[in-house]
Amino acid sequence: MKHNNDTAPAAAQVQEPPTTKVCKTCGRELPAEAFGKHFRSADGLQSSCRECMSKLVRASWKGGRKRKSETPAPEAPAAPAPHVTVNPFVTEISDRDLAKELRRRGYVVQCKKIVEL
Repeated sequence: MKHNNDTAPAAAQVQEPPTTKVCKTCGRELPAEAFGKHFRSADGLQSSCRECMSKLVRASWKGGRKRKSETPAPEAPAAPAPHVTVNPFVTEISDRDLAKELRRRGYVVQCKKIVEL
């Protein structure tokens, strides 16, 4: 069987990188060399120029890394509001029965034994 080579497949359209581009941060039109590479963008270049990217990165790292001792401790959970009442049935049901009911409703339940001191 012979193949007909007269019809060649269409060449893939490759978008050439632009010679100039407008920075989305500063709004200046700069040569393409002023932008970093970005493989996911259509033109293969970052949307902000290198100068603006440098300023953005410096600003984000200006404060430095925070140590655990500097971060505030999480607040204790607030007590329930006075208008919220607890269903007495919930306090009477055993953990095993509660887990069984939740599994019946489609929840995944893992029980851990808690030892009180």
